[in-house]
Amino acid sequence: NGNVEPANCIFTQCGNYCIYLGAGGDYTFTNCTLFNTWDYGLRLSPALLVTEKPEKPGVRVSQMDVNLNNSVIYGDNHSELNIVPLNTIITGNYYFDHCLIKLDTLNIAFWDNVKFPGTIINKNPLFIDATMWDLRPDTLSPLINNGSPVFSALYPTDIRGVSRPLYGNPDIGAFERVPGEHKKEK
Repeated sequence: NGNVEPANCIFTQCGNYCIYLGAGGDYTFTNCTLFNTWDYGLRLSPALLVTEKPEKPGVRVSQMDVNLNNSVIYGDNHSELNIVPLNTIITGNYYFDHCLIKLDTLNIAFWDNVKFPGTIINKNPLFIDATMWDLRPDTLSPLINNGSPVFSALYPTDIRGVSRPLYGNPDIGAFERVPGEHKKEK
């Protein structure tokens, strides 16, 4: 039942969920990167879990509104996003605008092209060096220039203060690609 609006944030290396949203609320994530891998055992939970169910029986549940804009949801699971309905059908409002998401679109009930405009499904984001948690887009990354310019006006810089294009398309995720950035040699 929260009201949260994170922008230019990174959520990563969680043994469980990177983000767990439950029992209602209004959540808008813009230019965020959720990247979940876990080297210390088996991880069964998705990077983002949204549940319309209450934590405990009898607890108040409100409308769930979740928006992700120009954001990445990726990791080493088969699907990194799950939405659990209150009963048998999803009643909340969900919108994933110009995101890159690792998602099993064949076996989930909430997949709908209208709710995922401009979204790239199941492509490796090609970070510079995900093993060292360098989540900037590499030269061939599908994140580059695939965000919506609508959100550049709201958040004109990335997590480092690098300008996002005000005209043309920004990159998806917390980082805007800067020419010349590459993996550091060891």
